[in-house]
Amino acid sequence: MSYVELVLDTWENKLLYIEQKLEQLGALTVTTVTTDEFSQQTKVNALFKSSINKKALESALTGVKYHWNYVNEQNWQNFWREHFKPIKINDNFWVVPSWTQTPKPDVKNLIIEPNMAFDVCIHSSTCVCLQQLLDLELTQKTVLDFGCDAGILGISALMHAAKHVTFTDTNPDALASTKNNCLQNGLNPYSYNIELVKNINKTYDIVIVNALAINFIKSKATLTSYLHSNSIVLLIGFLPEQLNPIMAAYPELDFNLKIKDNARVLIGSYK
Repeated sequence: MSYVELVLDTWENKLLYIEQKLEQLGALTVTTVTTDEFSQQTKVNALFKSSINKKALESALTGVKYHWNYVNEQNWQNFWREHFKPIKINDNFWVVPSWTQTPKPDVKNLIIEPNMAFDVCIHSSTCVCLQQLLDLELTQKTVLDFGCDAGILGISALMHAAKHVTFTDTNPDALASTKNNCLQNGLNPYSYNIELVKNINKTYDIVIVNALAINFIKSKATLTSYLHSNSIVLLIGFLPEQLNPIMAAYPELDFNLKIKDNARVLIGSYK
C-alpha cells in the first residue's frame, strides 16, 4: 500500500482545529512541530492512504499553505522515526517509541510500537486527556477505552493500578495495534480484553471516548449503557463548535471542560 503526506503551516491557536479536522477527513497520523517559538508557527505533517479524495480535503484547507509528498509502504516506518519522539506526560510518566532510549528510565515508560492505527499519542488532546486520566483515582477501577487507537490511554490506566481495561475500536487495525502494545508493555493478560463494540454489555467506573470513533450525540443510548451512577466519562476528539451540542445532549451529566494548549477534554459524571 502507498501513502501520501500532507505538509502544511499553521499557528498554535489554530492547531487543534486543524488536527481534528484532518483526523475527521481520514488522516492516519498527524504530527506537529513548532518552527518559530516567537510567532508560534507550526508545521503539520498528516499521513493519508493514497486513495484519499484530495479535492475534498483541499476544499477544507482554504487559505492554508500546503503541499503533498508521496510515501511508499517501505518508508512509512521512517516517517514515524522522524516525527515521533518521547513525550513527557508528567514527572513520573513518559510515552516512548520502541526505537528510542527512554529519557527517564527510572520512571514509568509506556513503550509504543509503530503501526498505521497509531494516530493519537502525539495529539495535544490525547496528551491532555492522559494527564487528566492520571489525576483520577485509578486504583482497582474498571476502564473502557472506546476508540482506543493504539491503546495508549487504557494501557496507561493499567500501568497506574486500574483493575481491568476493555479496549474497543471500529478499526480492526487499531485493535491489532492495541494488542501488540499491551504485549510490548508486559501487561497481565487477565487485566484487559480487546473487544468489538457489539460485544460490550457492562458498565465501567471510567469511560474514555474518542469522539472520532463514535458520534457522541447520536450514540447516546449506547454510551450511557456503559455508565453506572458513579461513572466518570472523559471525552476527546471533538471540535470546539461541537462542545455545546454535546453538553446539551447529556443534561443528566455534569461536565467539566479542561483546556490546555488549546486542547479540550470534557470530563463528565452524573449530577
